[in-house]
Amino acid sequence: MTENRALRGSQVNRQVWLKSRPNGIPRAEDFAIRDAPIPAPKEGEFLVRNSYLSVDPAMRGWIADKSTYWPRIEVGDTMRAFAVGEVVESRNPGYSVGDQVMGISCASLIFRCRCRSVSSA
Repeated sequence: MTENRALRGSQVNRQVWLKSRPNGIPRAEDFAIRDAPIPAPKEGEFLVRNSYLSVDPAMRGWIADKSTYWPRIEVGDTMRAFAVGEVVESRNPGYSVGDQVMGISCASLIFRCRCRSVSSA
């Protein structure tokens, strides 16, 4: 187990969240940025510091008024995004601090993850 409690104590986690359900083409007013505590990883999880987030057409389906191939993102929820990042804390033996990963993430600075939503970059 690799721990980095200093990371959680010294920073906040910036998140992009859905402020209102878009009617038509999404606008900047439909989203907001909030600060939240950095979560502690549970057994089998790890923290990823996202370096790159994708903004792509799939997001329109995720924020639509009906579910598509994935459950819709509810108003107040942190946005989902494809991301590339680095493991900064791990309680998962398959991932070590410094590993580069990519996959589905939250649109946030730090993402708490299980291995099923990411793969090695």
